[in-house]
Amino acid sequence: MKPRVIIDSHIPYAAGALEPHAEVHYLSGEAITRAVCLDADALVVRTRTLCNEQLLRGTSVRLIASATVGTDHIDTNYCAAHGIKYSNAAGSNAWAVVQWVVSALLYIEKHSAKSIYESTVGIVGAGAIGQKLADTLELFGIRCLRNDPPRAEMGEKGLVDLATIGREADIITLHTPLTTTGKHPTAHLIGRTFLHQLGKRPIIINAARGGVADEYELLEALDYRRIRGYILDTYETETDIPTEVIEQALLSTPHIAGYSIEGKQKATEQALQAVAEFFGFERPAPSAQTPGDPKRFVNGYSLSDLAQYYDISADSRALRLQPQNFESLRNHYQYRHDWRGFDIGNPRLRALIG
Repeated sequence: MKPRVIIDSHIPYAAGALEPHAEVHYLSGEAITRAVCLDADALVVRTRTLCNEQLLRGTSVRLIASATVGTDHIDTNYCAAHGIKYSNAAGSNAWAVVQWVVSALLYIEKHSAKSIYESTVGIVGAGAIGQKLADTLELFGIRCLRNDPPRAEMGEKGLVDLATIGREADIITLHTPLTTTGKHPTAHLIGRTFLHQLGKRPIIINAARGGVADEYELLEALDYRRIRGYILDTYETETDIPTEVIEQALLSTPHIAGYSIEGKQKATEQALQAVAEFFGFERPAPSAQTPGDPKRFVNGYSLSDLAQYYDISADSRALRLQPQNFESLRNHYQYRHDWRGFDIGNPRLRALIG
């Protein structure tokens, strides 16, 4: 008997990939309820589906494959206690987020008297995204400070504490998961205490998870000129974002930093592979690949050269004009190519991207 798999219909490139091996049903995120999960064996979801006791209790779900990097929408303790395995698409969208951050940095430079090449960038979270961002910026001679307490405790070198970033960074960009427990919780990591101890007036960038930065504290820090500004892609309450949070931001985009063609293909591939491995059938491929047009050539010898084919300000304008349509803007976003989709001339950058 084929396993019954429910897939979020907004996950691209999944259609048709599992059908030879499973009974597949495609539902919108809000339609994935406990009732439809009762006889499901696996779920393939996005962050919009909260996989907790309310959804999973009494169901036959044995696997949750998330086509996202984060897992804060999955109650991992409940899953562990009830024998439900889960997976995420770690690292899949890293280059897309790096592209988004670089576009944000160049926007800052355009509206600032200080060159980005003369700035110190503090990177909070040195995982797949943070490390790729640091490697890219350092390739172009930009000083980076990395902070990641769990990695520091494991002996990783070249990391600094958060206080050092607060003292020395001109720009602080966040790339951590959202956690509320453990030795190093990240919820409101950028909050009142941190913002009152800054050595400079930095710009704060959050493309990690809403809640890593306390948005109301950002507003207060802006009012009291403790920061020069902030740029957001993620928000604490994405279904009801306070108007002033969007209006006061230098840039605000609808949680699309990781929304590239290459990133979405990779995330879907990882999620489908998790399902295949769990049930023991052959590895599926995403149903659609990158369009077959020749890759656009980019020299890649400057950040501005890399950023010319993605305009972050256009995504910000769209949200400012229609903040009430946050979900629609996100769900119907036209995926862009990240740097993996270009023919990069710079051999060092090409080797870095892989």
